[in-house]
Amino acid sequence: MKIAFSLRERERQYRRPLTKEEKADVFCKDSQWRKVREATGELMFEIKEHVGGLRIKWKDRQDHPLENQLKEIVESLVAAGAILAERERERQEEAHKRQIEEMKRFERKQVRQRDAARWQHFLKLVEASRRSKEALAFIDEFEKINQEENADEASLPEVVEWLAWARQRARDVDPLNYRIKGLMEINRDIQSWGFHDVEEEIMIAARDASRDS
Repeated sequence: MKIAFSLRERERQYRRPLTKEEKADVFCKDSQWRKVREATGELMFEIKEHVGGLRIKWKDRQDHPLENQLKEIVESLVAAGAILAERERERQEEAHKRQIEEMKRFERKQVRQRDAARWQHFLKLVEASRRSKEALAFIDEFEKINQEENADEASLPEVVEWLAWARQRARDVDPLNYRIKGLMEINRDIQSWGFHDVEEEIMIAARDASRDS
């Protein structure tokens, strides 16, 4: 543990009247006195730390020179070291607690964000199923109208093939047509908000399920 301290010569400050030369100086025309600092030849030892009720200053005096106060100075330095070490330990402990709390807050935020992203993805699955049903209903209605009003064209092989393709595609992207485990795993693995091509994910889940079967 480092303890900052200083050992310096004490200075005395007093006022003295201006000399004739100083009075002639334009910068001193409104003053009659001048502050003077001079060395006293006396040493001063000071601990440059806040250490509670410990004594932190010692002066060199004629009746009690500084060297005769060394024992008390050393004892205060030792005590100050212990105080500062304990203070540093408490500071590190508080910093560690703050770090743990910050990590917990971050983890809770991550959980909330992940939950929100998973729910958003789930709603996209719902939307995909709804669109699939709407598409199938549209295809059935489209096919019915054309068979009634334009039977010759509706019976053309390429038209029949196109309607079959559209109907199969609508079924392929409905999550209700697949095993729940594959879609559940996709949804569970989502970690953050972002773009998800739900129809593509459904097709991937379908291919994975077919390989597992």
